[in-house]
Amino acid sequence: MRVIKKGLKPPQTFETRCSHCKAVLEVDVKKDCKLVSDQRDGDFYQFRCCECGNKDSIDAKLLRARR
Repeated sequence: MRVIKKGLKPPQTFETRCSHCKAVLEVDVKKDCKLVSDQRDGDFYQFRCCECGNKDSIDAKLLRARR
């Protein structure tokens, strides 16, 4: 297989706000987040705020919608 025309890479970063300290963060999905599967509430990406250390999350549906 070979690539005829390269496609656009999906965004790897996401801007969000910490739910605890309200810091505005740019989160790198591949480096900073861990994908957590949840059958009941839906999958989400979990990360730790670099300002206060609080565990926070981003709904995986939000990231898929941006692609």
